[in-house]
Amino acid sequence: MKTITTEEAKSRAGTTWLIYGTAGVGKTPLASCFPDPWLWDFEAGSGSVLTDITISVMNSWSDVMEGVAIAQRLASTGKLTIGGKEYPCKSVIVDTLGEMCRAVIGQIKGAKEAATLPDWGLMVERVRKSTRELRDLRDYGFNVVFVCHEQYLKQDESQLVLGLPDLPGKELPTDLPKLCDVVCRMRARRNSKGELERVLQTAPDGQFVARDRFGRLAETEVVPSFRDIPAIQQLLKKAGVNF
Repeated sequence: MKTITTEEAKSRAGTTWLIYGTAGVGKTPLASCFPDPWLWDFEAGSGSVLTDITISVMNSWSDVMEGVAIAQRLASTGKLTIGGKEYPCKSVIVDTLGEMCRAVIGQIKGAKEAATLPDWGLMVERVRKSTRELRDLRDYGFNVVFVCHEQYLKQDESQLVLGLPDLPGKELPTDLPKLCDVVCRMRARRNSKGELERVLQTAPDGQFVARDRFGRLAETEVVPSFRDIPAIQQLLKKAGVNF
């Protein structure tokens, strides 16, 4: 058991984020603006990053376990070492977590045509374990960002349709947001000038899940142009990201 003060809890050096939205809205470019990011690329989406970053292409549960082990060593040594080379790292980006789930279940089911219920249960527990291990990196000053697509789930006993991160099963889509300090739904809209802009929804509206545990962001935050990376990083600093 570890006992900490209220001030210690509030002053964690790192943050945990969930950024979700439709395909192509700009989730990966935004995530690439976190300080010294290490991108876990499960979706071949690294071509849209905005900065010069460290990228590891991952395809299996074995890759996830190796990544978690490296990240945990990073927390204790302060150095990201991959293949004998050292890279700066203050943020770990999982892009996307839904594709990570599919990579995990793919390795579990092996040559079987379809996964069994026990296979799916094992996948859920492995994903829960790895996301919590990554979440704990915030206590060592690292930012952790989970990138997801969004999905719409109709509630069984009502007409309410909820917008949630696109993850398999009923548990993971509601479980993941509970781990994160900041949960943002990213979307595009037209402003008063008719210009296309990207915004982050940081407060729940009864349909889409969102959260700003630190209370530093507006309920709707306009994301600066992707051509203005310093302005994007200022937005992240405002939200509590440690640069």
